[in-house]
Amino acid sequence: MRRQKRLAQQLSERKNKWRSKKGRKRLIKGYIERAVKLFILMVLLGGIFGVIKLKYFLTDSPYFRVEKPIIILESKGIKKKEVERIFKEFCLKNYSCVEPNIFKLNYTDLKNTLLKNSEIEKISIQRKFPNDILIKVKSRQAEAGILINSRKFGIDNKLVVFKTENIEDLPVITGVGTLKIGNQTEDIRLKDALLLISTIKKGESELFSNISNIDISNPYDILMMTKIGAVKIHCGSQFVPERLSERIKELETILKYYQQQMQNMPEYIDLRFDNIIVKDRE
Repeated sequence: MRRQKRLAQQLSERKNKWRSKKGRKRLIKGYIERAVKLFILMVLLGGIFGVIKLKYFLTDSPYFRVEKPIIILESKGIKKKEVERIFKEFCLKNYSCVEPNIFKLNYTDLKNTLLKNSEIEKISIQRKFPNDILIKVKSRQAEAGILINSRKFGIDNKLVVFKTENIEDLPVITGVGTLKIGNQTEDIRLKDALLLISTIKKGESELFSNISNIDISNPYDILMMTKIGAVKIHCGSQFVPERLSERIKELETILKYYQQQMQNMPEYIDLRFDNIIVKDRE
């Protein structure tokens, strides 16, 4: 019995001795680990709270409201007022205000909305902190006017028909039919008409400013009409650029001759044959 008590006492002393050395180290290590975890948790909570406050400041503060966009027109065409109108309508529809937050503004949607205007060819949008955005607009440039369902539009060198008011001094293409505004067309007759116009523009005479309209209703014969003398000019179709350039130079020579001789302008000039036909008025 005494031996058992002695063994129990020795075991208790060893246990206390272990607690006093290794046990304290483990307890201290445990306290440190818990303290570190608590510190990390506090940092994370503080960070989350800070992000929420920062988000509130950035998205709800009046300091970042876009009062009016800076609009730069890179070419003649659409007016600034029209771009501003589209911008305001976009903001009212999507944000129920006309001064949206610079961080909430969806620039991709705004760009796509502006590009729905057929007169706009290219859009670039940049943030100008804290409360400005820069909108650069490139308008389509009309090579000619085009008459569709009794309404005049413009057509550019990429065969895109678009709404515009800048066609007063341009020849008007007629006999077109129905085309979708804002889309590129593959109409062969329009390709011929634009090739004819670009060839005339390269010339040194004033023939381009003298063309009133170009009728493409006949797919085999594009018919031009001059402003001076109302001369009909039969041009044919499916032009070869080099051959067309020679024909236009000859046409310029003929018209210039009539003007210098102070004669009545001819009734029509036919460029479809090797020997150009000139029909005088009776």
